[in-house]
Amino acid sequence: MRNGTRLVDLLDQGDYPERVAVAVNRRVIPRGEYARYRLAPGDEVDIVQAVDGG
Repeated sequence: MRNGTRLVDLLDQGDYPERVAVAVNRRVIPRGEYARYRLAPGDEVDIVQAVDGG
């Protein structure tokens, strides 16, 4: 990942479903900010998908 990579580009590079929640450094990023949110070196990104099950 390069310095300044947009969060949306990171998600597009992976095989993630459309509906995920993302936190950067333990801060949840609203979906509407994915396209303009830029990552910095050392950022910790958590990507979470809810699944059905029991």
